[in-house]
Amino acid sequence: MGIFLKLIGSKIKSMFSKASISNFFDSAEKHLAMITNKFGMGKLLHFFVGAFAVAIVSSLNAYWVIGMAIVISVASYVKERFIDDVFDKKDLNASILGAVIATLIYFLMK
Repeated sequence: MGIFLKLIGSKIKSMFSKASISNFFDSAEKHLAMITNKFGMGKLLHFFVGAFAVAIVSSLNAYWVIGMAIVISVASYVKERFIDDVFDKKDLNASILGAVIATLIYFLMK
């Protein structure tokens, strides 16, 4: 049993070595750059603002979560239609998608 624990301990130690952590962050940075280049920072921000707004009210109850998803959808449309110079449907979709995904996660975790 002692040899087994020693073997497991050395494996765990190697998993959390400085080199493996550095490789993890290098890989994460490459993936984030790829996502940012593909979708653009604006679309990602719209997505995360929609998701964050739903996450804020998730501690209340399901009605608040669904209500906030609807509010985000309407507010995103109003912003794109009346405030922005050019109506960008992809920005609108990103905001709504963020709110919908956060709502789905809320109900899956419930």
